[in-house]
Amino acid sequence: MTGPEQQRLFVALALPQALRDALCGLRDRLHAQAGGRVVPAGNLHLTLAFLGDTPTARIGELLELLAHLPRHDFVFCIDRVGSFKTGSPKGCIVWVGGEAPPALLALKDELWAALRAGGFAFDAKRFKPHVTLLRDARPATETLAPLTWQAGPPRLYRSTPTPRGPRYEVVESPA
Repeated sequence: MTGPEQQRLFVALALPQALRDALCGLRDRLHAQAGGRVVPAGNLHLTLAFLGDTPTARIGELLELLAHLPRHDFVFCIDRVGSFKTGSPKGCIVWVGGEAPPALLALKDELWAALRAGGFAFDAKRFKPHVTLLRDARPATETLAPLTWQAGPPRLYRSTPTPRGPRYEVVESPA
């Protein structure tokens, strides 16, 4: 259980404001078609590794690990809408994504190797780069004009539960 000794963490790529704005317009159109719960603009990201409940005392190690990852410059192209079944009777996840460029796959592989070497537990399911737009929705379709963005460095995020759903925030320091 998440508490003062544990925090729910993940490593992700942040999206620039212009891309978040474009994705919010798409998200709202898809919501009209598929229902479900919208992901707030501030929570939009591309997950590289989900760590889940992690000891708060290890946040400094994670930040140091991220600071020492090799830099990978790449452009990611979002050009498709899809959905994942979640096993929940409430519906599926509606997402946007695209083909992973080799530099993104290299970054993911280096991150996962560093997490393993550091003794960090994380969800190592098959990596499918995507940005979640809706939860508990029906499958949705939409023709999507490609949206591209220059990816920045991976960031450590904290997920904090609120009555309106989780709030994601970048973790800048171990405190």
